Amino acid sequence: MTDTQPLIRTVAAIPSDKEKTALIPLTCEINSASLVCFLGQRFSILNIYLRMLAGLTDPQAGEIEHFVSEQTTPAHSHFPSIAYLNYNSTLLSILNGFENVLVPALYHQLGTRQEIEQQAQTLLSELNYNANHKLLPTFMSMLQRKHLLIVRALMLKPQILFIENPFAGLELEETAILGHYLSELVKNKNITIVTSNANLDFVEYYAHHIIYATEHEFQFFKQWQDFLAYKQLHRLKF
Repeated sequence: MTDTQPLIRTVAAIPSDKEKTALIPLTCEINSASLVCFLGQRFSILNIYLRMLAGLTDPQAGEIEHFVSEQTTPAHSHFPSIAYLNYNSTLLSILNGFENVLVPALYHQLGTRQEIEQQAQTLLSELNYNANHKLLPTFMSMLQRKHLLIVRALMLKPQILFIENPFAGLELEETAILGHYLSELVKNKNITIVTSNANLDFVEYYAHHIIYATEHEFQFFKQWQDFLAYKQLHRLKF
């Protein structure tokens, strides 16, 4: 990717953790219009780092800056520029899919209902898989629920979208559909997507940056071939 700007910068940042897990420092930059994949053997640990990067938790040590090219301010002051989907994010069970998508934009009064509904229709149409968005969540496929959670977040027009375990529970074909959709969001909307525990096919085809957590340090890769060589050298299993 070219012409990117740093959105998040960390220097030896260590997340706060209630379990008092021994965590390693992270020094990195998350740039605009990029797809960043965190990988490692301990998925729950990766998500602790994602939450710190998103500003949901403060670091216990080190430094973290958000929207570095602007006047640096705390992450929460940039809402809704940062969106976060954790692995157990859910839709409201009493609303159908379309109404679920509208809720955040209506709550924050980002337009008239007609304008918000039109925006939702446009976003939903960008992934065509013959889904009925008038269903209640309990009757939806896993792919549809994940898609609607992403669209609901996009309604607030974030610059960065964090997604924990984006492909958990999906079949292979569904994983391919969602993976292509996420890559198109980065390319067409110039947003940054940061994932943890992504499918390796997705990482190979679409990731701009791979951050791999060992027990003692982070390793950084900009090419799949370099990560694959590292994986084979150290006999990593996924």
